Amino acid sequence: MLYNLIYRSRINKDALSAESIDDLVEKSANANIEREISGILLHDDTHFFQILEGPKEKIEHLYKKILQDLRHTEVVLITLEPIPTRLHSELGMKFFKAGEFGRMVNSNPGFYLDEQLHAADSTYRSRTKKFITQFTNNKGSDKPSKQEYKNGRSLSSRISRSETLKIASAPNKINFAFQPVIDCIQKQTFFVEALVRGPDGQPADQYLCGMNKNELHDFDLHSTSDAIALAAQLNIHNLSINFNPRTLFESTEITNHLEKTLEKYHFVNHQLIIEITEKDIIRNYAGAFDTLAQLRSRGIRLAIDDFGAGYAGLSLLAEYQPDIIKIDRSIISNIHHSGAKQSIVNSIFTCCENMAITVCAEGVESEEDFHCLLDIGIKKFQGFLFGMPTINSYSEISFT
Repeated sequence: MLYNLIYRSRINKDALSAESIDDLVEKSANANIEREISGILLHDDTHFFQILEGPKEKIEHLYKKILQDLRHTEVVLITLEPIPTRLHSELGMKFFKAGEFGRMVNSNPGFYLDEQLHAADSTYRSRTKKFITQFTNNKGSDKPSKQEYKNGRSLSSRISRSETLKIASAPNKINFAFQPVIDCIQKQTFFVEALVRGPDGQPADQYLCGMNKNELHDFDLHSTSDAIALAAQLNIHNLSINFNPRTLFESTEITNHLEKTLEKYHFVNHQLIIEITEKDIIRNYAGAFDTLAQLRSRGIRLAIDDFGAGYAGLSLLAEYQPDIIKIDRSIISNIHHSGAKQSIVNSIFTCCENMAITVCAEGVESEEDFHCLLDIGIKKFQGFLFGMPTINSYSEISFT
């Protein structure tokens, strides 16, 4: 089966001079003939854009070499997919300067691609031409290099934590791990999430899976009080808590319970954020919106967690606009290498900006992903890069 792989990369000018590009092209073209790979390479002085076609295992092997090649930086995978036929019947590699190629295509739409594509599937032809057009028009290929980031943009390497204040035990023996969500522009903690942990530190899903409906309801009420009590002891000013959807949407007492608990520990309502996933809202649709409306009418904020991992995110944004969305880690992880993920996150961010919804990226673990997300416009981050969850303790983030 034939596949095509399309990627873009920034040229590392310290490792590849303009004079050596012709030599690179000649050697790569000859090597691709041996690999049974065809395609084109576009070059616009700062970036490469390449289409590779051939057997999947050979293309993937070549792409791994490209990722390790010091002449390429900021390599972004645009697509890898099966294809009905080659766009380029001649093995090797055609090389063009992007500006010249773009002018040729714009002045004569039948130039080169259509001549090569007469036997190809129309969808494949159309998608590939769109990717080429985006590159030749400098869309998505003009991001600053990592070396060009100003001091204020590399904040993750300048974050420190004060000495941790440890709590010996929670009021009702229910443990929580606290993890910050930080604002890298304002250089402050946006809020801190309380994550339920079992007696031995196990995650919530493992700890709670054996409880029945009534046990879960009682646990949620007690654990909420414990989380707020711990937050007060740890001097946490803005707290988010995850709720079991059955307790949140079916309990008639939840709003009053939260208000009384907040008052007891000297919190005001807007300091609490309720986190719920889009799946939970849809599964409990009948009662969800009334409950969430009650909470928001009291000043308690709402965050949709794991946004993008469910199946109704956009309809929720249209029908019930939350205060915050947290983009799921499955979309965030390795975003700096994925053109598709970058396009998705950029669209989510633009949509939420227009509706005054705060966007947070969760699961950020690498400096490269952080830079990519920051360039899109995201300012709020959660992940191991900025702070590990710590059980029954929390230390304030500081920016040096």
